[in-house]
Amino acid sequence: MKRLLRLFFAGLFSVLFLHQITATPIAHCTEQQQTREATPKASYGFPMQVHRGLPIVDVWVNGRGPFRFGVDTGAMYPVVFRAGLTEQIGLARPEAPKVGSGSAGIRDKPTVPVDSIRVGDTVFTGISAVLVDFRSFGPPVEGTLGLPLFKDFLLTLDYPGSRMRIERAELPEADGKTVLPIEKHPTGLALVDLEVEGETLAALVDTGNLAAAFVLPKSLVTRLGWASDSSSTKKARTLGQEFTVEEVRLSGAIRLGELVFSQPVVVFGDTFGKALIGGQAFREHAVSIDQKNWRLRVVRSPGVDSGR
Repeated sequence: MKRLLRLFFAGLFSVLFLHQITATPIAHCTEQQQTREATPKASYGFPMQVHRGLPIVDVWVNGRGPFRFGVDTGAMYPVVFRAGLTEQIGLARPEAPKVGSGSAGIRDKPTVPVDSIRVGDTVFTGISAVLVDFRSFGPPVEGTLGLPLFKDFLLTLDYPGSRMRIERAELPEADGKTVLPIEKHPTGLALVDLEVEGETLAALVDTGNLAAAFVLPKSLVTRLGWASDSSSTKKARTLGQEFTVEEVRLSGAIRLGELVFSQPVVVFGDTFGKALIGGQAFREHAVSIDQKNWRLRVVRSPGVDSGR
């Protein structure tokens, strides 16, 4: 059943992980945002670490750094700062909140103007950063870089190669195997089709998902075959609340283009009516996102043994 369970993603997509600010997007990426590139090393990129599927890179803010930032493709905001970073850098006082409350229990958050953000050899200017205190449950980073920040570039995250690339390039036409069409949601995020035991549903490409490679709607998981007799439970947090989710290993497979994930572990719960594919699904691959043509490429990294 093609397009069965096509999901309506309203507000912020993840309720588990890094980007729990739910609101109408504020003007972070406007016509005033500019980029300036130094001598690029596009073919080689720059170092990237991975924490539970979250890519982490060094970032310079207003010429100061480096600071560790996560690259969160499921975040609708170009830049998010840990609340205490502004004082550490000596930025201006935060502006009045511009972000409305949302379903994840998030209230208005202040923003702060930033002169420049440097990532590798690329400098972004004319940006406002949202301030969030996620130290109590988040990864060891000072902030996050969202997908909209890279709207003019081809972004590549090479997980096993531990490299990130930002290039003025485009992906080839979709072939349904390694290069896939992706749908642009009104929030600027990317949705790609997953096939789950014969059913097709749209999933958010979400490298900020720290819980599992896949999050699926409970209504779907309860109809699928399980490799175990029962699911296990664990606690999950947002900025505003803590709740319980369930985890289970499926007996079938999930397909993304030509990739087949056999008997994957998935997370589900009453909180979720949507699907996510997290960075843990890409641990043996390099994933590229082309926002000019809205295409996604997932290929096995040259550094991965093909016999694995």
